[in-house]
Amino acid sequence: MLDVRRGVPGPTLGNYLLSHLGFFTVAPVLAIVLTDILTPLMVGCTLMLFNLAMRSGSLFLTPVISRLPFRVSTGFGLVLAGCAFVLAPHLAGWALVATLTAAGLGVSINGSAIKLFVATHIPENERRQKMFSGIQIAVNCAAAIGPFVGNLLLDRGAEAVFLVTGLAYFVAALSSILILPARGESAEPARSPLRWHVIREGLSRPYAKRAVLLATLGAALYAQLFSSFPVIAAMATEDPLLRGGLFFLNAAIVVVLQIPVTKGSLALITRGWSPMRVMALGVLVLASSLLVLGISPTAVLVLYLVVFVFSLGEAIYIPSVDTAFLDLSTEVSPLELINLRQISNGVGESLGSFIGASAAAAFIAQSPHLLMVAAVVAAIFPLVLVTGIRTTSEKRVA
Repeated sequence: MLDVRRGVPGPTLGNYLLSHLGFFTVAPVLAIVLTDILTPLMVGCTLMLFNLAMRSGSLFLTPVISRLPFRVSTGFGLVLAGCAFVLAPHLAGWALVATLTAAGLGVSINGSAIKLFVATHIPENERRQKMFSGIQIAVNCAAAIGPFVGNLLLDRGAEAVFLVTGLAYFVAALSSILILPARGESAEPARSPLRWHVIREGLSRPYAKRAVLLATLGAALYAQLFSSFPVIAAMATEDPLLRGGLFFLNAAIVVVLQIPVTKGSLALITRGWSPMRVMALGVLVLASSLLVLGISPTAVLVLYLVVFVFSLGEAIYIPSVDTAFLDLSTEVSPLELINLRQISNGVGESLGSFIGASAAAAFIAQSPHLLMVAAVVAAIFPLVLVTGIRTTSEKRVA
């Protein structure tokens, strides 16, 4: 049997660091690369399908993932993504669209399998929070390095970008296959999360509706700012170094803050806070970043302050979401709880991305004071949703 204390962090963090190094190498330049290969309409379709598959693709394969050994499910997902990225520059038209959609599906399968691995090997909320915080650090280390690698490779052409991305996924797959255990302690089959009676049953559990609403709001705030921020930054300055520094700073701050923030979150959970209350705190800080943005959306110094507040909210919110959903019930498969979280995240990010890309940037520039009002309204929701939720034990018997 795998030693939980020693065996979980290494394989999990290594998987996320290597796979996300590949992801963040291609993600910042993917639209640029595709513009030279596909029509504008097909570029939009490709990015939409890639992100949809990446965020929610594994939902269609839940019964299969729950039956496979961990090393098989993660290895398959990573190899699928790696093969798709390597093949991508040699294809065109709808064949390229389908291939990148398959890459997104591979990323999604690996993510769900790794979260199930953590859920079945770490039963305590405190240690789960610590593990998911470690994953967040690994992801942001990759987010700080990957864009630089991608932009350097861009001068060599699309083939170089996709090849290095694919190789990163192959190395991640090899490490997962060699290190991860064959099967976890809870490998019972899970039901498809896309059936209405499964969703309804999941929402019927104590405080599940609140968790879903809170996670959806958090994901919408997160995605809205991410999708609108490049336009806002471009309105604030034409200096590419200043704009690039904003995005690098986000990843760097999360890496620096994640350890002390995790210690603070663990202290709150130890004192009796439920993981959902910690998640609500993260959503509250994310909403506060919009409040700061409303001070002066076109001032560069304000934007750097926004990045700091947003990064703090991200460091609190992202790790606590998985912990909060896994804490909803001990009576069902952890994968079903992960899927419920994934549905919330998919809905929230889709809504937030649509708002951010379509209207938020123009609205923020023209009506900053209304933005501050919207931020206050958004901040009220997490406070209302966690009213009456104090501790994990109280929540489970409610």
